Order: sequence, then structure tokens, then C-alpha cells
Amino acid sequence: MNGGDECTLGFDTGTLPAKPISAKRDYFLFTSGWDKDADLHAAQGWTVNPRPWHGMDPQSSGQEQRPDDLDDG
Repeated sequence: MNGGDECTLGFDTGTLPAKPISAKRDYFLFTSGWDKDADLHAAQGWTVNPRPWHGMDPQSSGQEQRPDDLDDG
């Protein structure tokens, strides 16, 4: 991820209830994840691995073993 990166999402709004003409519909996107940058102060920022996971110790900087039973879906 870097400044200026873009993510485009699409979804069917056909099942949403009709809104009044004067109304404006807003959407909220909640994500939960990580990004790595190539900053010299980021541990192994130039690689994909180690991949983080929910529940890992943030102080270990990827030194702990990643569980094998994680769903990467």
C-alpha cells in the first residue's frame, strides 16, 4: 500500500429500500488487516512474509510461529 493507492468495490443495491429523492445514502467500509511499507524502520518491510494474523503478539515483529490452522480466505 502506498499513498494514492485505490480500491474499487462494487455491490448490488437493488435489494435496498427506495430512498426519498432528497435523501443521500452513505456507506461505511470497515476493514481489518495490515499493510507493509518499504520503510527502513519497518521490520522486513521489503518482503511479503512474515504474514500477520489476529491474536499475534505485536511486540514479536513476526518472530513467533504462525498457526497452521488459519483461514486465509
